[in-house]
Amino acid sequence: MHEVIHLSLSPISNHLNSHFYNAQESYFVYSDSEVADSKVDPTVRFQQGIGYTPRALVWDFQGGFGALKQYSGAYSDNNSSIPSRDIWEGGEPDRIARKQVTTSEYQKSLDSGNLTDPKLNKTNTLYWSDYIRVDYHPKSKLVLKDWEYDPIRYPKGRPRGSGESDPTPSSPTSASTASFNGYDIGISQWNQIQAENDKEYLDRSFRPILEQCDSLDGLVISTDVDSAWGGFTECMLSDIIDDYCPKVPRFVWGLYDQDLNGKKLSIYDTMSRIKSTAGLIENSTLFVPLSLPKLDQFPAELSKQIGLPLTTWQKTALYNMVYEPMSVLSSLRGNSRVSMSTLANSLTNGAEERKVVTAVSATSSLPLIDFSTVLTMPSLTPRKKVRAARYFSKYAVVRLPKPTPSLKPAVNNYGIVDLKSGASPWDFVDQVAKIDSNRTDLLEKYFDKQQLLDQGTLERNLSELKQEDFQFAQPSSFPSGIITGTDSLYSSFSITTEAGSTLTDMANFVSRFDRGSDEREQLKDTLSTMSEGYSWGYEFDSDTSDD
Repeated sequence: MHEVIHLSLSPISNHLNSHFYNAQESYFVYSDSEVADSKVDPTVRFQQGIGYTPRALVWDFQGGFGALKQYSGAYSDNNSSIPSRDIWEGGEPDRIARKQVTTSEYQKSLDSGNLTDPKLNKTNTLYWSDYIRVDYHPKSKLVLKDWEYDPIRYPKGRPRGSGESDPTPSSPTSASTASFNGYDIGISQWNQIQAENDKEYLDRSFRPILEQCDSLDGLVISTDVDSAWGGFTECMLSDIIDDYCPKVPRFVWGLYDQDLNGKKLSIYDTMSRIKSTAGLIENSTLFVPLSLPKLDQFPAELSKQIGLPLTTWQKTALYNMVYEPMSVLSSLRGNSRVSMSTLANSLTNGAEERKVVTAVSATSSLPLIDFSTVLTMPSLTPRKKVRAARYFSKYAVVRLPKPTPSLKPAVNNYGIVDLKSGASPWDFVDQVAKIDSNRTDLLEKYFDKQQLLDQGTLERNLSELKQEDFQFAQPSSFPSGIITGTDSLYSSFSITTEAGSTLTDMANFVSRFDRGSDEREQLKDTLSTMSEGYSWGYEFDSDTSDD
């Protein structure tokens, strides 16, 4: 067995993983006869206890779990076989009143076993727990007890018990103390948790789920970069590498707070983004930044279908169009499986310092969406030259839907097509031909193999994976209007020179604006060294500024 553990940190990451695990749940089969046609091995990402629960740890604020309780689903409140995680040792506890979040109608429908689920929309999906279709193990739910969350009033979190009458922060620095914002706040929070647990926090949270694995294939980490979660995740990941998993692949998905209007960050927030990005890249095998494209690059047809502005439920559903196709590769059965180390080697080709991945996606009916625009945003500092991105590697996955069974004509006992069945043999043939045409069109339109070869990309660094009869999962929790049941899905992952340009921009920004911190020179050197790994041939980029 080759297990994969997911670590999800922050509300937006938990939304993303709710979409992901809902898709995995849709692949479950419930009889031996179905296993032969099953493409996904559930034991890679699920562990068996009282039912199947994800091999995952999810971190959130107090209140971030919505109506989801510590012990829910199969693990009910009265299950005495599960030890309590927090033991009260006497004294009068501090009581902070909090309004109870009501269970969503969607979850009530799932609990009652109704076959028709209530329709989800922007207003009834504020919490990721409103629509998640799987049960997390009680020990998988981890809380930052000193911070609380409300999806409307304080979506970035705030100190627990701070009250509604707190004044609006007058500066970015004071804002960081009023919300869970800023790289240094995340570092401080991790150190505090470690101190409270005698530096055994990971022994109590991570080690138990690790010990459930026979042969760990890797870790998948997703986190909010533009908040204190970035610094918190960096520290946690660094300790996991040092003490538990020094050699297994680590795919880190960084979620950036970049809206469709491309809002401009303050100097404080930009420095926080740079520090978090550098730290997460250092501790990853592959780092995939995810953000929304600007409004002028966002498909107009899609914006009409789903409506703007996007909620976190919708935004992370779009992200799942690249997150799920890449992640599920390591869960496939038999020879179809692509291990995390194989995928990492296909993209880095042994250049371990080159690990920042660009992710894009398209469907049969929608144009290409670039989810890594944070790498191609306007330069933080003016560049002397602007070069077209060159591709070191590219890995594309095309997911093709299964032809509609109802169009397949009936065959009698003699193997002869029954024309009275209502379906023409040519209807089925035409649909198969259309699906195959979609696959060819998507690859020719977006993979650009010949063009990449002409620009100098080595053929061995270009990979195309076609997955027949494996439609992108759209359970009832997935927003409508994004992808249809007959659409093929194209997703590609690339390592390009653009990452080097962005890292150079970051080094220049640190040089220009970070004048007082002790780690200034070390951060500059780290970013400059990282950027050198993305040089093409004998290029020399003289844009890096000196003091």
